[in-house]
Amino acid sequence: MKIDESNLTNNIKICILEDDKEYRESLKKILLKEERIRLYGEFDNVHDCLKTFQSPFKPDVCLIDIVLKGEQSGIDCARIINKNWPHVHLIIMTSFPDARYLAASKELEADFIEKGTRGEVIIDKIVTSSKLTQRELFISLSNEKSDLDPINLIQQIQNAQQQISTLSDYQRKVLKFKLEGKSVSETATQLQMNPRTVRTHLRRALQKLDLPDLLKYIKL
Repeated sequence: MKIDESNLTNNIKICILEDDKEYRESLKKILLKEERIRLYGEFDNVHDCLKTFQSPFKPDVCLIDIVLKGEQSGIDCARIINKNWPHVHLIIMTSFPDARYLAASKELEADFIEKGTRGEVIIDKIVTSSKLTQRELFISLSNEKSDLDPINLIQQIQNAQQQISTLSDYQRKVLKFKLEGKSVSETATQLQMNPRTVRTHLRRALQKLDLPDLLKYIKL
């Protein structure tokens, strides 16, 4: 890939470590709308990603999925980058928020984002503000002025995890389809049930889990 080295001061160099090709394409489509962003590589494993750091032109931002191909995880990669290139802005992405991953991200002073449409919008805002003198992070584990209370959020996630055993079979199924990005109509077709019934199962499942509302942690 040929790198545009013009106006490097204003450009934002990013690399994406994500083994889901469709999700990579989704992220690229959103991020590359911003003229200042330059893609410095997209990878599906830690080994290939770290090779890009041998270049004299290192990325400013790394978007890293936690679960990857190979023995090393995204957290492993983030730790290596943080140790050797601490100036790189790390954004940890996951489909399944977990207290351990949140704690690891906090330790690395990385942003911790749940995958999905809302997460992609937040990622876009974080990346495009990464070179501002006064960077405003929307979900920040490193900014002391952030409203985010990591301890409280971890506890909320742990409580939700403990409530999974209280879900009915159908509630588990519709929630699983939602986590996979399926719409209500797609879920209804898969489970051969009425869309209204799907919404009811989903609503009751979410009520039982009492999932943390990340919107209250976002500074607008």
